[in-house]
Amino acid sequence: MFAGKKRILAVMALLAAGGLFAQTEADFNVALTGDGNGVVIKKYIGTAVQVRIPATIQGMPVREIGYFAFYRSDITSAVIPNGVTKIGGWAFSESRSLTSVTIPNSVTEIGEGAFRYAVLTSVMIPDSVTEIGSEAFYGTPITSVTLPRNLNSAGSDIFEFCQSLRAVTIPQGVRVLGEYMFRGCNALTSVTIPSSVAAIGEGVFNDSGLTSISWPASLPVIPDSEFWGMFQGCKKLTTVVLPEGVTTIGAKAFRSCTALTRVTLPSTIKEIREEAFRSCSALTTVTIPDSVETIKFTGNSGLTADSCPKLSLASQAALRSRGLQP
Repeated sequence: MFAGKKRILAVMALLAAGGLFAQTEADFNVALTGDGNGVVIKKYIGTAVQVRIPATIQGMPVREIGYFAFYRSDITSAVIPNGVTKIGGWAFSESRSLTSVTIPNSVTEIGEGAFRYAVLTSVMIPDSVTEIGSEAFYGTPITSVTLPRNLNSAGSDIFEFCQSLRAVTIPQGVRVLGEYMFRGCNALTSVTIPSSVAAIGEGVFNDSGLTSISWPASLPVIPDSEFWGMFQGCKKLTTVVLPEGVTTIGAKAFRSCTALTRVTLPSTIKEIREEAFRSCSALTTVTIPDSVETIKFTGNSGLTADSCPKLSLASQAALRSRGLQP
């Protein structure tokens, strides 16, 4: 009997050391939501490292994970209960032991920096999410992600410098891609943008590992960039074929794509803006359909022998015949 009690006590001590006990209401500082109909988790004050957030506290439903609620915590996993609609800004940011999080399909908003620098390798973002804030998953080691199909608001730098990110699925229904969304994701080799995307920020794929792109005809303009172009610095990108419907290649769009050898323009092309192809040192061929009569060049497009020293004479002549090249 005594030995049996010792074994039970030993197991209990082991569980306590591993932080496996279920959380109690006392493990959370809370407040009412703005409408007074639910609870906001303000701060986790428990000691368990595997956290299952209760669905109700003091009889009130948990609706939000508040700003900085688990900031720099030592937790390794978190299960968010169904009924929570918002994960606040920086909620789990810099929790550098956090490897697993369960996000229920009641969540509609993930705030800025919510999981910044957590060590998540995978995350399932439910389709209920319509808004993701800036830097929400910045610098995490996730390897793949599927964007929620109802996404219609996206901040900047959401997956910036997720250097292990190899696979991105953007389902039909997604309406917006935030600026610099996949910047510095150097393991990302390909992505398909669906026709549902109606707005795309600057520099979304800057300095990523893309070897090919699938740009939708529904986006006639590859956006300008003040700082880093849409595909600027994609040093593994070798060939670009733009679909019919694209009219404008924005400033710095393909700047410093040093492996780019061939560009095929659509018959709808009308304008190539400043530095769009500057320092594309391997570029040899630019194919222009015969139906293109003129192209407006804004400033130095980069499509010159000085900027692209391997550009063939035939390509230079074709470009010059369709616009005033500097």
